[in-house]
Amino acid sequence: MSQVKDDTGNPFEGWVPVHEAAALIDRGTSTVWGWAMRGVIRSYQIGRRIHVVNIQEVREFEKNRARKPR
Repeated sequence: MSQVKDDTGNPFEGWVPVHEAAALIDRGTSTVWGWAMRGVIRSYQIGRRIHVVNIQEVREFEKNRARKPR
């Protein structure tokens, strides 16, 4: 009997909850949430209360946008 090999990998690799992404780039959760709601980064709802974003997309967007001085 042959075994089936799973080559798909983890489909959630690189995806983190919005609050974790915000902490990783030292921004507010509402900032990352706003980017997702405007469609500049992708987000997906997992369950009722969790939204995940791709951390690579978040970092790339943060790197390429002009940050307002505080």
